[in-house]
Amino acid sequence: MSMDNLYDEYAEQSVIGCVLLYSDSLASIEAIEILSPNDFYKAEHRTYWQAIKEMAELNLHIDGLTLSNRLENLKIVFSFSYLGEISRNTPSNANVKNYAKIVKENSRLREAMRFCMDAINEITGPGEPEERLAKALSYVSAIGQDESDGDIKDPVDVMSNVFQMMETAFSNDKGMIGISSGFENIDKFTSGFQAPDVIVVAAPPSMGKTTFTLNFAEYAAFLDPEPKNVLFFSLEMSAEQLMQKTISNLGNLFLNKIKSGKALGHNADVARIAQAQEIIVSRRKHYRIDDKAGQSIGELSARAKRTAMKMGGLDLIVVDYLHLIQPTNQSDSSIETITKNIQGLKRLAKQLKCPIIVLSQLNRGLAGRPEMKNLLGSSIIEQTADIILFLYDEDYQGSRGDHSLTEIIVAKNRMGETGSTFLQPELAMSRFRDTQRLPAAPAPEEGKKKFRKFD
Repeated sequence: MSMDNLYDEYAEQSVIGCVLLYSDSLASIEAIEILSPNDFYKAEHRTYWQAIKEMAELNLHIDGLTLSNRLENLKIVFSFSYLGEISRNTPSNANVKNYAKIVKENSRLREAMRFCMDAINEITGPGEPEERLAKALSYVSAIGQDESDGDIKDPVDVMSNVFQMMETAFSNDKGMIGISSGFENIDKFTSGFQAPDVIVVAAPPSMGKTTFTLNFAEYAAFLDPEPKNVLFFSLEMSAEQLMQKTISNLGNLFLNKIKSGKALGHNADVARIAQAQEIIVSRRKHYRIDDKAGQSIGELSARAKRTAMKMGGLDLIVVDYLHLIQPTNQSDSSIETITKNIQGLKRLAKQLKCPIIVLSQLNRGLAGRPEMKNLLGSSIIEQTADIILFLYDEDYQGSRGDHSLTEIIVAKNRMGETGSTFLQPELAMSRFRDTQRLPAAPAPEEGKKKFRKFD
């Protein structure tokens, strides 16, 4: 496939010529900023632009003569007569922004074609069909992406955005500006999960962290008065296992009755199942489950972007869990893999403009309340995450019942307070719920005297 029709020679020449004739103009400075050498199709134009960019970075004056001298000093072969021709044929500097735009747009079209060709090569190449398809999707999903952070912002425009956020929060009785967790005790800390935050949830095994984050997704998609589009990546449990938990929660029904099928033998339980079914069916377009195991961060990102396009955007993504995302490079160490994966999730949150909740493991052998150092790969997770939540329950290895409380430790909160709150675990029904209770004070050990401490 030829790319000869995906470039404009006159536009490329005009941009270079304008910079050589009017290098100190604002339009020329902007062109140097936004265009890279690879945006030019012709090899000699790329060479000239690379030298121009380097001269600009060194604060050197740029014109036809100084550019020629630099190319000569670098021992780069060039045509002095061609540079002179470009300068002579250059139109007014007034249109340099339009020429730069044409060069950039053609560059992006050529990049899109390269991605499509790479996708075709993956599809027709060797390997397992699923792997080939996943790699092809990763190329296709990259088409049209702009990795830049956008224009430099005017403070008045930014202030206007802040005031709009304040008005949204003020008009909401609960001060919400993001996606509600469904728990008032948590929303008081976060004001809702906001884009492009990455929220890490960590706890020891069997503490209930999957149920905890599933409750976030269930509230957003099924129970929020204004339903949100949610994608739940389950890299460990099957979609059917997750749905059993959801039916249990929404139907107010014991999970073991659903797993065993015994609920079908009681009319009251059948009615509860029907209640859950009605909610799920009515909101089905807002919720998707991806339970494909063994995904890399590239594959996961591609599938998320594809789902976002189908659903008209995503409001929340949940990933269960970080340490099951496969390494992109099999030679990477576990820490290198964690680093690439958590940073990849942060990029995905920015690209899709939605918060991402990701579950994390803790180091083995943890005794007592978890801390940042207990995160597996703690330094990079602590650095990248916007919010870190730990679950802690003194009873979790024993008998958890109505007396139990799960402490939610807000260990990091980039835009708010840290601290603790409590939820009532009802894991038999696959849920937690808000509570105003506080844990009972521990009874003093028998035979020990209590002393008053003086400062």
